[in-house]
Amino acid sequence: MSSGSSELSASICPRGTGDSIALAALKGHDGSLKSAAYLHDESQAVARAYGAVCTPDFFGYDKDRKLKYRGRLDAGRTSPPPKDAKRELLEAMRAIGQTGEAPKEQTPTIGCSIKWKA
Repeated sequence: MSSGSSELSASICPRGTGDSIALAALKGHDGSLKSAAYLHDESQAVARAYGAVCTPDFFGYDKDRKLKYRGRLDAGRTSPPPKDAKRELLEAMRAIGQTGEAPKEQTPTIGCSIKWKA
């Protein structure tokens, strides 16, 4: 892993778990492995193009590639969300798929700020 990868891994896993980027991207709040797509943006070009400001930062698009959702995954941060918490990203993407529109209320992502390279 390059030093840039280590920095990103540290920001994804702030508790110093030593997890790789790929493993961190696939872990759920409960520590179990999930199936998920993730992006390792070594050059930070994608983050800059999308206007990402922290990790994780979620963007949901409709079939015409129009941004419809920008918000958090759910109410959890470093621990599982409450049992009755909405699955905000999942619900938004389902709504976009069914109606073409995301919920009007979208809670911004809160996470580690991106450490921009010079």
